[in-house]
Amino acid sequence: MLTIGGVAMPIVWAIIGSTLFVGVVSLLLGGRRRTVCHS
Repeated sequence: MLTIGGVAMPIVWAIIGSTLFVGVVSLLLGGRRRTVCHS
């Protein structure tokens, strides 16, 4: 548990950080990106 937790925590925080970053960027550039990228 300690080994798995010690290894997993940095990965989890990296995923959370990247997700929050992408979310903030998408919110800030939502209008612009929505007009340019219409997939």
